[in-house]
Amino acid sequence: SDRSILRAVDADERPGLGAPYKLAQSITLVDGRALIGEAEVQCAVLGGDPSTEGQVAAISALAAQLTERAQGAAAPAIQGLPDGISLRQIPPGDDALHPCIGVTDMAVGLAPVSIDLAEGNMLLAGRKGSGQTSALVAIAQAMMRIGGVEIHALCPRRNALSELPGLASATVGELAIVDAVSTLAAKAESHERATPIVVLFDDADVFAEHLAGSEIERLIAGPGRHAVRMVVALDPLTVQGTYMGWVPSVKRFPTVLALRPELEVEADLYGVRLQGRPGQRYPAGRGFLIAERESRVIQVALPVDLSTAPPPAPDNPPSPPGAPPPPEAAPPVTGAAGSQP
Repeated sequence: SDRSILRAVDADERPGLGAPYKLAQSITLVDGRALIGEAEVQCAVLGGDPSTEGQVAAISALAAQLTERAQGAAAPAIQGLPDGISLRQIPPGDDALHPCIGVTDMAVGLAPVSIDLAEGNMLLAGRKGSGQTSALVAIAQAMMRIGGVEIHALCPRRNALSELPGLASATVGELAIVDAVSTLAAKAESHERATPIVVLFDDADVFAEHLAGSEIERLIAGPGRHAVRMVVALDPLTVQGTYMGWVPSVKRFPTVLALRPELEVEADLYGVRLQGRPGQRYPAGRGFLIAERESRVIQVALPVDLSTAPPPAPDNPPSPPGAPPPPEAAPPVTGAAGSQP
C-alpha cells in the first residue's frame, strides 16, 4: 500500500518508508505536501483558510453537515483482530506456495493474509509460548487444502507438527534430522521436480551451532535450493546472536513472521522498523508479517483437523459490530488475500 510521507518525517527516515533514496534526500516538503512513492502531492484543505483555526472551523462545519445528513446513523465500528480464528474461516489462497494463513484488520474489516513461498524461504521468529508450532501446523494445513506440494517436517521433539496427518515425512530427534536434511538436499539436487518440496523446521535453535550446520546450509542455499522452500522456526535471540554457520542465511529470507515480538529487542532485527500500535496486544499466534520491506500485524489461524475433508464454513449470522468472532462459529473471512500490506 502507498504511504504518505509528510514534512515531520526526517529525510534520513524516508527511504525506510518506501521513498526512493535520492528523491527522499533532495525534496523539500512544505506544510501539507506529501511524498507518495515517487510523486510529490499537495494535500487539499477545506475552505480557503489554511491556518489551524481556519481548518478547525471548516472541519467542524463539515462534521455538523454530515451528522445532520446521517440522521443519527453511526459509522460501523472497526473490528479488531480476534484472538482465535479457524483456518476454515479464511479462503485457501491462490496456490500451495501462496497459502492463506491468517487475517489482518483493515478499515473495512478483517481481510485474509497469504504468505509468498514462491519467492523464497520464510523465518518464523518467536519465543516459547508464541505459537510457533501451531503456526507451522496451520501453514502445513493451509498448503494441504490446496495440494501440489510435498511437505516434510523436522522436529527435535515430538509435537503437534510431527503428528500431523498428511505430511510426506515427519522426522523427530537430532540424529534423525541430520540424516533427513542430507536426504532432502540430495533429493532436491537429483533432478528438476514438478512438485515443490516444502520443509517445516521447528525448534531449529537446537541446530544453530550444530556440526550438521553445513548440511542445513546445503538445503537452504545449495544446488537444489530452487526445488525447496523452507519455513524455519527460531528464537529471536538466536537470530540476533548467531554470526556463524547457517543462521545468517536465515536472516536474509525474504519473508519473516515474528510472533509475540518484544519490540524493545526485535524492532530493528528483521530489516524493517517494527512499530506497534498503542495498546496492541500480542497473544499467541499474533505478530508482524514482514515482506518486501513492509510489515503488518496478523493473527495466524488456528489449525483444524484436515485428516478428513473439512466441513463447509459455518452458516452463522455476523457478530455484532466490534465484537470479535468466536474461533469456530464466526462467518468466513472473504476478500482478496495477499502477502503484502
